[in-house]
Order: sequence, then structure tokens, then C-alpha cells
Amino acid sequence: MLKAAVIGLGVGEQHARYYDAHDGCTLHSLCDLNIDKARDVAGGYDNVTITDNWRDICADNDVDIVSLASFDHHHAVQMVAALNAGKHIFVEKPLCLSRAELKEIHGIWRNSDLHIVSNLPLRTAPLFRWLKAEIAKGALGDIYAIDGEYLYGRVEKITKGWRKDIKEYSVIEGGGIHMLDLILCLTGQYPVRVASVGNQIVTKDTDFHHDDYAASTFQFESGMIARLTSNFGCVHPHQHILKVFGTKATFILDDFGPRLQKNYDPLNFDDYQKVSDKHKENPKAEEILLAPKPKSKAELIDDLVDAIKNKDDRGLTLHEFRLINVCLTAVEALKSGQTETIGIFDE
Repeated sequence: MLKAAVIGLGVGEQHARYYDAHDGCTLHSLCDLNIDKARDVAGGYDNVTITDNWRDICADNDVDIVSLASFDHHHAVQMVAALNAGKHIFVEKPLCLSRAELKEIHGIWRNSDLHIVSNLPLRTAPLFRWLKAEIAKGALGDIYAIDGEYLYGRVEKITKGWRKDIKEYSVIEGGGIHMLDLILCLTGQYPVRVASVGNQIVTKDTDFHHDDYAASTFQFESGMIARLTSNFGCVHPHQHILKVFGTKATFILDDFGPRLQKNYDPLNFDDYQKVSDKHKENPKAEEILLAPKPKSKAELIDDLVDAIKNKDDRGLTLHEFRLINVCLTAVEALKSGQTETIGIFDE
């Protein structure tokens, strides 16, 4: 049985529950800066040790997997220590915040047999597993454009929480990365160029000092274009909006639910009334009755455990590095105001 430790017991509580219920793992230890929080969470499990010092976790030779659910700006230093201690890593997004951090983490990993998975759970949702399969078998035709909108809907978390205190914080890495990961996983493609623009209108009179809105346009070798918006200031419930345009069909996920459009027929007045009355159904589109969110935010732990036990190739971790490389380049394009070339990131 693999022994897992969790650092950070906010969303990390979900990590702990998942490890405890997992057939291939056992929950070994918990860490939180608030030792009372760690003690309270540990009370729900048997034989779990606690600490308020994350370095204790890395120094524990019994720990196989370290789960990082700490603040974003703590991820890199904790990952470096965990990798140097021979631990596999499950980390909340983003994996890191800078090019220098990425280089250091990658340099340690490439000389090891360890696995890293970043917790971007949209790819595990039943709806998106189905959509990926449909795209792969050509049901939508050639994909020529994708629009992804990340509507945060929690502005107080950036104006009053810890995010406002991070010097290198970006809404692209802090939220838009969820949609970017989904786009890359659905298509199996990585972009070659990116241009980004942003603004800070919503939070201009607050203690948050970064763009709260960013729009990035990605170009792919195939000719496909992807547009990503990271919208942290919106007056809207938390939502992921996705539109996938293919030569045979269009997939849409928005407030009316997921659906597949396979014809060019416009809606008439009665059709619009049906959509309005039912708040969901479009009589000219096929509804997709699958959940757009996973059952648990920790489902990707399964992928990490499988990779460790089966000694899989390193493609799973390599995707995480390629994703954060794309993300960092989008942030660099935002700062430069120029279209930036996305370098090839290989092992």
C-alpha cells in the first residue's frame, strides 16, 4: 500500500478522504499551519500523524506520495523538497508560478523515476471524457476553433484572501489553467503561439494589484485557434463555458447545459419560446445528459496511483510540464503585449 501525506487542509481535506477510501493507498499523515485544524481532521481517521511543519512530511521515509494543497506560492519550494526526498507528488494547480521554478522542478524530476500530477479535475468529468472520445473518433469533424471561459464568480477571494499578497499571481495560472488543460486534453494538441491582453477594472480600488480579467488566443500547428478568458471579476456564479467548433458539429456547454449542434437550421420564434420556458432545451440541438464536473475534486489521484503501481511511461507528468509551460508563456505574452512563441517542452 502506498502511504500518502497531505499538506494544507483546505481543499486538502478532500485529498485526505480520497486517499483513505482508496484501495491502493493509506492516509499516513496530515500537515497544516494550524495544528488544531490538523488535529480536528485527523480525528476522523485511524493512526494518522499530524504536524504543522511541511518539512516533517518530506523527511518521513514512510511517505510515498505528498499531496500539496498549500498556497500557490508555496508549491514550488515544497515540490523541490518532496522530489529531492524521493516522493511522488499530487499538487493543486498551478504547479509553479515562474519560469525559474519550472526549470528547477523539471531538472530534478527528469533525473528521477517519480510521477507528478496537477489537480485539474475537469478532464475527469463524465461529460468531458465523452467529448474527448467523440472528438477522437471524428464525430465533430476537424476541430478548427475552441472557446473556453473560466468564470470565477468569487471576487472576494482575490480582494480579501491570500491571493492578493502573491507578487507573481495571475488569473491565467490561478483559474484559466483549468480550461486550458481541458482544451489540450480534449484535442491532444499543444499550441505554438499565444497573445494575451487583460485589464483590472473590477478590482481597481482594492488590495488586489493584478489583472482580474485576461483573454488569450492560442494558435496550433494544425491551424486550430483556441480562445481562453480568465474572468475573476464577473458578476456570475462559478461556471465553465466551453464551445468546440468542428466541421461536422458544434459542442456547447453554457448556462443552458451541454448540447451538440449538428445542423444549420436557425431557431424560429416558437423554438426560442421553448428554450425560454424550459431554461435548457434547444429543440434543434442534441442534449448531452452527462455531468460536467467530476464526483470528487481528487479523482486524478487514481491516475497518479496507477502510474506509480504500473510503472507507466512519463507522459502523464510530461503533460503537466507542457501545460504549465504554455500557461507561463500566456502570462509572459500578457506582460509583453506581444505574440509569444511557445517553446517545445520535452523530457
